[in-house]
Amino acid sequence: KVLPGEAHPQPVRHQHRARQAQGPHVRRHQGRHPDELQAGGEPWAVKIPLKDTMVIGYDTYHDSAQKGRSVGAVVASMNSTFTKYLSVANLHTNPAQELNDNMCPAIAKALRKYAEINGNLPARIIMYRDGVGDGQIPYVMEHEITAIQNCFRAAGLTDDQLLFTYIIVSKRINTRFFKMGGKPSNPPSGTIVDDVVTLPERYDFFLVSQSVRQGTVNPTSYNVIKDTSGLKPNHLQKLTYKLTHLYYNWPGTVRVPPPASTPTSWPSWWGRVCTGSPASSWSRCSTTCRRQRMP
Repeated sequence: KVLPGEAHPQPVRHQHRARQAQGPHVRRHQGRHPDELQAGGEPWAVKIPLKDTMVIGYDTYHDSAQKGRSVGAVVASMNSTFTKYLSVANLHTNPAQELNDNMCPAIAKALRKYAEINGNLPARIIMYRDGVGDGQIPYVMEHEITAIQNCFRAAGLTDDQLLFTYIIVSKRINTRFFKMGGKPSNPPSGTIVDDVVTLPERYDFFLVSQSVRQGTVNPTSYNVIKDTSGLKPNHLQKLTYKLTHLYYNWPGTVRVPPPASTPTSWPSWWGRVCTGSPASSWSRCSTTCRRQRMP
């Protein structure tokens, strides 16, 4: 199976389907001054034909030096090109506090900010969740997704109005793919594997978004555990791949979309640096080209 307009698929090991996602139409904004970038400029954008859509990312950092203290971060897109984000970080000490005092209030704040900027609430929300192991999936489905949907209802979004997708992102996996037909090599950037080596009871796929010249490229696993968006699998896979082009600290693609990677690096930095008594909550609105830092 090949995405429309693409070359022939490259065969890969285990005879699974491999296909190269269509390269996004990248619009680069020439002549940006560095000061303008620091002030919130966008050096490039990707054509993503989704309207009234918010992309949310969440992850947690657990401080090994201070057991029991964790930092959770939520980032949420504020514009149609998915280049401006609201970021919210909170400290918590237990899972219940994380859900009730961190994630849900941050999502509610993001919805209010989105409505303030765009004049309406999003019609579609796609959430990338990092830091969830296989054993935690039942808890996430039973408690976390239920709490998030209650947060949507409290904001004025009913179940029949909102198109919601919840994706678990896993980077620490042992799966590797190779392009065959001669000497084995890394598959090209944009290769998607969603059959044979995936689990039949799951709606999941692997994405190779990076191009590496040395060593073996690491794919990323995406497990869609909630989806009422109506998007076809190849549309969701294309969106995920296009988002990997929007990390402005690197000119190429990254391993995971910035909404999933920023909540990983930001709370870990905060948890290591803020060893004293930082504010329990902090938020900012920024572009993905700026490294997160304390004000």
